[in-house]
Order: sequence, then C-alpha cells, then structure tokens
Amino acid sequence: MNTRNSRLVNLLVVPVFSCLFLPQVAARAQQGATKTVKIGGNLNVEAGSVKLFTGAKQGALIEGTPTKPAHIWFPAADAKEPPQLDVTSPHIEILSDKNNTLKGVVATKGVQFEVSLSQKNGPPVRVQAKCDNATLNRTDAARVLTLNGGVDGWFQSGDGPRNQLRGQTVTITSQPDAATSLIADIKGDTQGIRVDVPPDGKSASGVKPVIVTAQNAQLRQGKNGLEADVDGGTQGVRMEIPPQPKTGNASALAMGMIVLTAQRASVRQADGTAHLMGNAHAASNGEGQGTFDVAADEFTLSRKPDGEIDVLKSKGRTRLKLGLPPDANAKPLVATKNKIAFGKPDYIEVESNSATADLAKNTLIFEGDVKGFYRLPTANAPAATPSKDYKFSGQRAIMSYAPETGDIARGLNVEVEGGTEQAVIELPGFSIDNF
Repeated sequence: MNTRNSRLVNLLVVPVFSCLFLPQVAARAQQGATKTVKIGGNLNVEAGSVKLFTGAKQGALIEGTPTKPAHIWFPAADAKEPPQLDVTSPHIEILSDKNNTLKGVVATKGVQFEVSLSQKNGPPVRVQAKCDNATLNRTDAARVLTLNGGVDGWFQSGDGPRNQLRGQTVTITSQPDAATSLIADIKGDTQGIRVDVPPDGKSASGVKPVIVTAQNAQLRQGKNGLEADVDGGTQGVRMEIPPQPKTGNASALAMGMIVLTAQRASVRQADGTAHLMGNAHAASNGEGQGTFDVAADEFTLSRKPDGEIDVLKSKGRTRLKLGLPPDANAKPLVATKNKIAFGKPDYIEVESNSATADLAKNTLIFEGDVKGFYRLPTANAPAATPSKDYKFSGQRAIMSYAPETGDIARGLNVEVEGGTEQAVIELPGFSIDNF
C-alpha cells in the first residue's frame, strides 16, 4: 500500500468505524511494507485496500486479490469460541444503516464464510461454507445468508452433529425468536445436491449419517433436531443408509447398505424416520446376509438409536422380495429311500395392498389381497428343480423368521387369513410311513 493509501486508512477508518455497529477496528495493509492500524479491537480487517462510504450508501469496501484475499472477523465475547463472523474473499463489502448498525455483508470472487447465528431459546447455530459468492442480510427479525456457486459446508447447533450443506445455491434463514430456529433451502444444478443427516445426539457412537442426494431440499433446525424435505426433480431422490456394526439384537433381514429411491422424501432426525413418496423403492445388498427388495407407492422407515433399521411400513400395492440369510448351523440335506429332503426356506416373494416389516423382530405383516410364495431348497430333487416354490394367498398374512432355529418347521412361520374367499397355502409333502 502506498503512503497516500496508508494515510487514507488512518484518516477514514477512525471516524466511521469508531461509531459503526462494532466500534473497534484493526486494519493491516497487505501490499508493500506491512502496517497495522489498531483502533480498539472488535472489527479486524486485513486487506490490500479499504474504502469507506458515509453518504447515501454507508459501509466499507475491503479488497484483496485472488492469491491474497481480504479477511475480516469479529472475535466472539468468549475468547475460546470461534469468531462471531469470519469472512475471507478478494472482495468484501460491509453495509450499515444511518444509525451505523450492521445491515449486511457481501463477499464475491471466491469466499470462505463463517458465522455464528444467535438463538433466543437455544445455542447459536454455526455455519461454515466455501462458495463463489455470499450475502448476509440482517434485520431485527431474521438473518438471511445466501451462498451461491459450488457451495460446500455445514451448519451445527451448539455441540450437536454437523449437518452438511452442498449444492449450487443455499439460502439460510435464521429466526432467533421462532420455534424453528433455522431454515436452509438448498438448490442443485445438473449435479443435484447432497444432504448428510446425522443421527441425533442420543444415538450410540459410531452410527453413520444417512446420505441423501436429490435436486432440491429444505432443512429445518429446531429444538427437536433436524428435519429435511427433499425433492428429486427429474432425477428422483436417492437415500443411502450405510451398514452399521452388527449387534446381538441386529435383524437377520436387513443387513448391509440400504438404498432407497423415490420422487420425494422427508427425514426426521429426532425420531429416526424417513418417509419416501412416489414410486418408492428400497433394497439391501445384504453383504452375505439377508437381502430384501421392496417397492410401493410410498413407505416410512425408522431407524433405532444404535443405527439398525427397525420398522418399514408401506402404503399402496406393495411388492416384496426377501432372500433369507443362510443358517450357519444348518446341516447338509440328506434324503433317504429316494425321497426328497426339504431345507430351511431361503426366499420369499409377496404382493399385498400394504405391508409392515418389523425387522427388529424378523416379522412381516401383509394386508389386503395377499399373494405370494416361499421357496424351499431340496435334496434328491430333479436336477432342473433344486428348489420348490409353495404358494399362499388370502386377505392377511403374517410371516415370522427365527434364524437361530435349526428346526425347519419353526424357522419360518406363515399364517394366512382369508377374507371373502378362503385362505390358501401350499405345504411341502409329508410322509406317513410308520404312522
């Protein structure tokens, strides 16, 4: 900075910033010989040049370069806390009103933006993100932060989990006096958006977040945790529930990565639920365990605090395909006297008007116009038919699975109830030798 510009900082920063929204300023020249001007201490500025406005437009223009950007920050009241506002960008504009109260910050040409948004009935929400351009507008009722271009960051309520922010445009509205303290509207480009929804603070350690990709989303942070409504646009919503460490109470029917797709979805962090609407589909890769594939108009899935999938309920015509996990204790099938030996069921396929999968209890309940079959492996069967399918139909069916049971009859229980028509179920052939 030349001598004239250095004097400009000394002459103009003092009278304006000393009576602005935060009265203390430090300005450092970054060009030529480094020079620090300290006036109190609250507003800190590092920049190549500073221009102040005191006319119809009040505030300051603070500029650096892409390789040596300008930097402004307001230290928090508690020195142990991060700055209340911390912005790094080649071009920063600070706006104030006629009463010298902060009204906004505009940063462009490549931005690192950090801010703590205070809340009336809760801890502050910390936002941190990188983007192309950022604007913070401040009123008595709300703080509105708009991030544009390649947004990548997060927000966090107090010491809670971090919620990811990724998209093309993110608009964050903080309302200190409202029950919903923060609303984040996220819009994607052709690449869409990504939202990571962590488990609530009461969850067991090691539980991984749910990953959601879509076109647009709205996140709401309140006293009951995070809520997310997601719109898939033309590409749909994809939700990934990563596998969790297997526990003693883990379901045998829902192991491994679970991928859910739909047109729209909503997620509730507090109760661990996800509601998917419009051509909903869920599938598990099983990772050597059980696999399932279910499709319906919509369904709701809940997750226990330990990360395991708990219950899945469908609405509308439901189609379920379920591969039962192998029994590690099962003995090889041995048939005698040229008779067919039947193994434990290893596959189920069912259609119904609605269904509930209580995965924690390894129980499936089907309601309305139920049609399906279960498959038994066989020994000494013709080579072309190593397994046999047994059909069932009715108005209601309850299927329960006991993976630890070696007894075939108790391994899979199928109860079928009839409505206006009688229930039908096919059973494997029984021998009555030596009756």
